[in-house]
Amino acid sequence: MIRPIWFVAWAGVIGVIATSFLFIARDETRPKEVVEVKLPLPEEQKGEFPERETLVESVPQEELMMASYLIPGVPFMVQAPGAKWGDPVFQDACEEASLLMASAWVTGTTLTKEEATQKITELATFQKKKFGHSVDTSIEDTSILLEEYLGIKSGEVQTGITIDDIKDALASKRVVIIPTDGRLLKNPNFTPPGPSRHMLVIVGYDALTKEFIVNDPGTRKGEGYRYDEEVLYDAILDYPTGKHELVVSDDKVMLSVSRSSL
Repeated sequence: MIRPIWFVAWAGVIGVIATSFLFIARDETRPKEVVEVKLPLPEEQKGEFPERETLVESVPQEELMMASYLIPGVPFMVQAPGAKWGDPVFQDACEEASLLMASAWVTGTTLTKEEATQKITELATFQKKKFGHSVDTSIEDTSILLEEYLGIKSGEVQTGITIDDIKDALASKRVVIIPTDGRLLKNPNFTPPGPSRHMLVIVGYDALTKEFIVNDPGTRKGEGYRYDEEVLYDAILDYPTGKHELVVSDDKVMLSVSRSSL
């Protein structure tokens, strides 16, 4: 026969166990952790709330993490490795530097400052012989240089792209090279007003801040630099090969590169 005091004790233990199981069940159904994200206030609401410029939206943190990408191991290179910004070769070497960063990532190599200077000079010389200019290089000709000069065959040019196309390329572990009107980037590290023709490498995307993470060869502070997604997208410029030739296309373009093949 179980004495009353023991019965009460056992009942208490059973109650604790039952409560624990109930807590676990409830915990599984609790909403996931969310993050408050500031979004632009819709146009139709700006008149109603003139003192506010943004809305706050709760987004599951897990979703933001899944929508963020960073491709590791992409080396950074400034377009004037020896700080000779006044040299015409390095003033316009953003295309060469962007290509060499992508190539070094694909092959898993690194370049010293001296090696980078030599490689940029050699690539600029090759460009001049092939295209007649080494100042500006179109995205199509940049792709040709990637394959013919650097031996990388995994490049793919896309036209008519959207912001989501850039994100998709990054999610597929492809670095993205884009041509831009550098003045629209409004990078405070550029000599004002910034370069009218400028190329850079996108290596990641932060869904929480809605920023693209880039290696921008136009400044020594360009490693892992962040641009607002809309600012970067709006700055994309499909400029032609030559010396600041007239731009006749308003298409948005990119060259994505993977490590899948050489």
